[in-house]
Amino acid sequence: MDVERKLLWWKYIESEFPQLFGWNFLIINELREIQMIQHKLCYTLEMIEERREIDSGIIRNSGGLHYDLFTLYSPTFKLDFNEIYRGSVKRDRRLQKRETFQGWNNFIDQIVLGEI
Repeated sequence: MDVERKLLWWKYIESEFPQLFGWNFLIINELREIQMIQHKLCYTLEMIEERREIDSGIIRNSGGLHYDLFTLYSPTFKLDFNEIYRGSVKRDRRLQKRETFQGWNNFIDQIVLGEI
């Protein structure tokens, strides 16, 4: 199975704090690259109010690729992804906000199996 390295994202307005945007990210890459992309995201978003880890781990049968699924809350409205990652970057509606943490389970299963 050939798993593609990528950065997927989805942005929404945080209902509890309308001045903040929730940015959901899924990064699939080598661990070192994930850390570099996260650093660039944090630098570009500037004022991050909170970071919430959703899940992270290794993708099965991917040759050692990892994934990190997380949310950053920031008042920043727009990102220039060209400054963050030169690989595959896509807005993905599967990263929409979930009502509960359990709402992520099926999506996480697909990630682990290399189906995303």
